[in-house]
Amino acid sequence: MSATPLAETSPRIKAWDLRDLVEWDLKIRAKADEFGLDCYPQEFELCDHTGMLGYMAYSGMPSHYPHWSYGKSYEKLKTLYDHGVSGLPYEMVINSNPAIAYLMRDNSLLLHILTIAHVYGHNDFFKNNFTFNSATRAELTIESFKAAAMRVRRYVEDPSIGVEKVERILDAAHALSWQCRRNFAIKKLSPFEQMARAEDTAQGQPDPFQKIHARKIVEVPDFHKVPLEPDEDILLFIRDHNPFLADFEKDLLTIVDQEAKYFISMMETKIMNEGWASYWHKKILESLDLDQGLHLEFIVNHNQVVRPIPGQINPYHLGLKIWEDIYRRYTNPTDDEIKRDGKPVKSGNEKIFEESRRRRLRTEPHALRQTRSRWPRSAYRVRREEPQLPAAAMGPRSCARDRTRRQALAAMLQRSRLFGPRAQVEVTCPAIRRVSERVTPHFRISSRHVALDLMVG
Repeated sequence: MSATPLAETSPRIKAWDLRDLVEWDLKIRAKADEFGLDCYPQEFELCDHTGMLGYMAYSGMPSHYPHWSYGKSYEKLKTLYDHGVSGLPYEMVINSNPAIAYLMRDNSLLLHILTIAHVYGHNDFFKNNFTFNSATRAELTIESFKAAAMRVRRYVEDPSIGVEKVERILDAAHALSWQCRRNFAIKKLSPFEQMARAEDTAQGQPDPFQKIHARKIVEVPDFHKVPLEPDEDILLFIRDHNPFLADFEKDLLTIVDQEAKYFISMMETKIMNEGWASYWHKKILESLDLDQGLHLEFIVNHNQVVRPIPGQINPYHLGLKIWEDIYRRYTNPTDDEIKRDGKPVKSGNEKIFEESRRRRLRTEPHALRQTRSRWPRSAYRVRREEPQLPAAAMGPRSCARDRTRRQALAAMLQRSRLFGPRAQVEVTCPAIRRVSERVTPHFRISSRHVALDLMVG
């Protein structure tokens, strides 16, 4: 099956078909492996401008729950595009395993070559950067979004719930969705772990000279305080502490919170992510054997993408310059840089790969490791969890700690009677195959009308 980008192709623009894209994809992937990029399996999907507008409204997700705000976003994007006010992106790529990228069918062959190389740069960054590793699980991205969409549609179709109750919760949740944590490499403590840390903090460090020092007055923490420590996850706090929410309302809050946290990683790494992809698409295309016409078109399109924009920050330009400067400092440093930082002990390539894959160290007290529990990443069925004493509140301690343990137990029992057992949600993600027409192992033509589903709800 062929896909011609333009009905009346200009004689200066080389025509292409699907076999050309497959051939160039193999060449680009071989170059990416040669340069040391470590990528997820990559899939591409060709779509027209209507499909791209639909994916833009859904933030690139092939499946999403229905809400009127996405239909509004689609109509806004389509109106601006129809009147020539704004254009469409060359491609869109999402962090999943396998990674999925959308290519505009109307692009020229060189634009497809450029965007495929750009996509592999994003793919490497998604797989290896610590921000994405700590916040998302790429192998469950598509399934979790599809499972969430199925649950929301089930709530809408339920006669006892209906679309009005679902939209009321989603409207409020969307308004607060970005009020959540930004650094997911730092583990969030459970309420019981917070009590254990408050107890340890109140006791302070052991005094080796306590025989000659005055007796230290221990201030008992206020375990009745809710939350015991500041909580950045507003939606999860409402879900866990509002006794009047139904199970479906808690599930909707969980869905919106998980979706927001998925996209926060992309927002936090926008400049470095786009710079990394631009750096490698430039190196890959410069290493390919392009004919003169394709090479000139590459120079024009690359400079249009990475040019500085007066009065604005172009993430492609800024990110590319940052990575190029890191490479230069470890390849050809100036005399002042050598005098200040010393002679580099690593090559430029080693340094940029080290920076792109840098991970943060996470440490926690030994007492908190005993009570550590990982919150489920996505929701499907409801499980009830009864409160338990933290490990730090057990065992023989001093009289002051005995009083602290009794107060902690009384506070937890009172909280349990007041709010009831905490409802946790965990998922069993069904394996749902995507409905699309596969024409090659890596490329397929989109035959779905995404825009039709945007107005549902």
